Amino acid sequence: MAHFSSVESCHKDNTCGQAISTSEIKNEPENEWFSDSTDSADEPHTKICRWEQETSDHSWGFLPIPGKFLQLDQIIDILRSTDKVLESVPPGEKNNVFFVLEDSKNALRKRMKMKTDYHDDCGVWDSQKGKTANTYIAFCDGSLKTVSLKDGLFCSESRKRGVSHWIPLNPQPDQDSMVKVHRYYTTLKGDDNYRRRITCVSGGEFPDRVVVEYSGIRTSPITIHGNSKSAREYMRTNPRLLERMNEEVKNKSTKQVYEEMLRDSKLGIPKSLKQVADAKYRASRKVQQEKVVKVAGENLDFLTMLEENPSVQEVIHRKDLPSCVILHSGDQLGDMKRNLENESIMGVDCTYKVGDCYITMTVYRNSRDLHEETLEPLLYLGPVLLHWDVELRTYVSFFSYLMSVLGDMEPTFEVKLGDEIELAVFDALENCFPSSVLMLNCQCLEESRGISQKLWAKSNDEILSGLLKLTLRQKHHKLPDLVEKICTLMVEGKGAMTQTL
Repeated sequence: MAHFSSVESCHKDNTCGQAISTSEIKNEPENEWFSDSTDSADEPHTKICRWEQETSDHSWGFLPIPGKFLQLDQIIDILRSTDKVLESVPPGEKNNVFFVLEDSKNALRKRMKMKTDYHDDCGVWDSQKGKTANTYIAFCDGSLKTVSLKDGLFCSESRKRGVSHWIPLNPQPDQDSMVKVHRYYTTLKGDDNYRRRITCVSGGEFPDRVVVEYSGIRTSPITIHGNSKSAREYMRTNPRLLERMNEEVKNKSTKQVYEEMLRDSKLGIPKSLKQVADAKYRASRKVQQEKVVKVAGENLDFLTMLEENPSVQEVIHRKDLPSCVILHSGDQLGDMKRNLENESIMGVDCTYKVGDCYITMTVYRNSRDLHEETLEPLLYLGPVLLHWDVELRTYVSFFSYLMSVLGDMEPTFEVKLGDEIELAVFDALENCFPSSVLMLNCQCLEESRGISQKLWAKSNDEILSGLLKLTLRQKHHKLPDLVEKICTLMVEGKGAMTQTL
């Protein structure tokens, strides 16, 4: 278990904007972590409690001062020194403790402007009393300094007679060196003395992790849901438990899934056997609704295309899922690999769909063909996957095939999502290319981690996009016709793009 000890805080003149190391962070009023009263009360001005690492395997610990949250320098030390993280907040009693969670899915939701989800079994948190606080950390010569963003400038705070004065840093720190700290505070409904704080540190050296703290001792029972007609205490099921449940009921019986989840309760347990049975019923309904109605002999069409069409590289048959097809030509693959050797960036475009058929395609920049106005390399089509479901297994099959044909290459992937946002695409890429960098390309994306987007920029995709829309303008295609049109675009697309230029 991790231990904390109390040490005297070191004071240092900061009026000239000098950098402060984590071991020299001041708690004087002019250099408080936040200007709001909650943080000021939580962080004493005379002493700080330092995190002392015993091992790097601790993903939770007790708050050093019961009833008070961790200080920011302690959180920074914890995130730097802790290798082992939890998938979610574990069930059970949580009094004056903190947990370190893996947060990549919530990070993606934030970039997509979606609501984040930090589930626990404490009951209902009062969102009306919740508040957020943001600050920034500047890295200067290996040291840290907390600053705030005011009117587009990074400033340090000076408090005189209870009034805050914001002093712009001179020189202004480089944006790439900044780390953002986002904190969300809330209290438990029915128990204002029991509080939770979620701290997310993003940018720089910090991966997608959060520290979730619980301050106080929960004494009140879990409240009844406002719309509930039952007198039972309301307890929301862990969303990750529901994801696991929905996946496992596809291949296992209701009783088997229920008993396995009771034995492995890291994510919590189902409310009842009926909850698992309902999940299995919904899954079976979904399979029936999404099932492709195949005419007699369509499976034979797949085999015929595989034998006769040189661009049909692989047909994947699954017992419980529709078949999917991987398309590309030999010249096309060779050209893509040559360009990836010079610029190792591959795009994955999930925005096209014809009827019930999803078209997941890879693209790359061809350095030999430039846009006539912007002089940017044009996007060319790589291997394409035709599929009728968006399950993780389907994407893993496609990216595993890519991994085999690319050999030792580990390209950076830039992913363009359609209206139906599927995290399975990212899970499959991380599974098949664990060392590759993943970027998200969409209109609402803010630049993340200082990595500039390379693909789908400066109109370099307008020709390929125009050819695809022209080819796929019909809403319904028979499978052989759809495959033939995409294969024709692969073979003749290069000449068509050159003529367009």
